[in-house]
Amino acid sequence: MPRHILSTDDLSQTEILQLSEPAAHSLRTYVGKRMALLFCSTSTRTRLSFIQALEELRISPVVLSPSELRLADDETLADTAVAVSTYVDLIGLRMLGGRGSSSRLRSEEALLEFSEAAQKPLINMASDSAHPCQALADLKTIRERITPEQKKRVVVSWAYSPQCLRPASIINDLVKVLPRAGYSLTLCHPPEFSLDDDTIRRARSGAQESGTEFEICSRPEQALADDTVVLYPRNWTTTRLSEHGIETEKSLHNKYSEWSFSQAQMSDLAPNAYFMHCLPVDRGFEAKNCLIDGASSLIREQMLNRVPVQARLIDLLLKGA
Repeated sequence: MPRHILSTDDLSQTEILQLSEPAAHSLRTYVGKRMALLFCSTSTRTRLSFIQALEELRISPVVLSPSELRLADDETLADTAVAVSTYVDLIGLRMLGGRGSSSRLRSEEALLEFSEAAQKPLINMASDSAHPCQALADLKTIRERITPEQKKRVVVSWAYSPQCLRPASIINDLVKVLPRAGYSLTLCHPPEFSLDDDTIRRARSGAQESGTEFEICSRPEQALADDTVVLYPRNWTTTRLSEHGIETEKSLHNKYSEWSFSQAQMSDLAPNAYFMHCLPVDRGFEAKNCLIDGASSLIREQMLNRVPVQARLIDLLLKGA
């Protein structure tokens, strides 16, 4: 069976640290290899960074969308996965369900169906439950500036957005990978926006194994302290969206419209603390422009780090294929 990376759960601690290593890696090239990039949902940074990573490895990218394939004519996902596997050496799949109340459940089922039928290694390029490449790039960005030995804290916080459409995929992987890498983490969110039980269990387990702290609080002022060196706000939907529907979801988001981050919150943190966001960001709501575009922002570095992290991940899978 080929190895698939659907979330950071599919990576060992050693692999996580290798993939997010701050120092540059010397990677082999794979002339003549091809990787299919199947985008079932829109993409900017993931699309461009994967293409660049493949170019650096001398792998030919084959960029696909469902409308170009027989998927549009009701060919099954399993048959599509087998066909794509026949012509390429590696597959990337991006499948986000959108904001429909049941579409996210269907998209997760579709991701699993495709991965089970795929006969070549597969990388999840973002689903509604996981975004391993973004989490690894974020970890690399943090490791370039802060070491676990400094005993500083990362705060990952829910933030308000009236759009109410972003799944917790990046947050799920981020809160699991940071404790495994030795960083103390505070997860902050309103009571209704808790993550799924398995994610929290894995985050606690990672913190226990690495001897770090993992805390959850329900108010930003409880989370932001002078030992915090990274503030990472992000809007995400509740785990009950498929049960209560989009209108109830909007009401829950609007209940916490004051959860917006500005320079005032940064002043409560450690000197020279950093601001991070994976993008796209709802400017003026999740965070003010002064943070997004300010000197403390690591957003550009996060984008740049997608390339080496993904190149290393591709190299890891092809070496083991």
